Amino acid sequence: MTRWLLLLAVIMPFWTAPAQTPAPSTGVKASHGKALALYAPPPDYPVEARERRLTGSGIALLQVDQKTGYVTAGRMLKSTGHVILDNAALTAFRRWRFKPGTLRQIQIPIHYTINGKT
Repeated sequence: MTRWLLLLAVIMPFWTAPAQTPAPSTGVKASHGKALALYAPPPDYPVEARERRLTGSGIALLQVDQKTGYVTAGRMLKSTGHVILDNAALTAFRRWRFKPGTLRQIQIPIHYTINGKT
């Protein structure tokens, strides 16, 4: 449970808008990211990755349907360095939902760390 809270605490404050989307309706400032997310389950930290002590940081790019707020696609702009961690992050992020009419895409940083407790 502590790992979930740590992971969520690391992800939530760093939401950023893609640099290539200058129009206000297509991006989000970091300070407004939480307000736009209606449903945002945290990414899983797969057991295999924890057992192998895999860590890494990356950035996911999500495409959002402006009418519904549902994520329609996601990919890693910057890999965590491990396919298993990238896939876990994308699986969760593809389930996210945002306030309709606010975003077309959003970049979300992800940080997987081992906090010294096993």
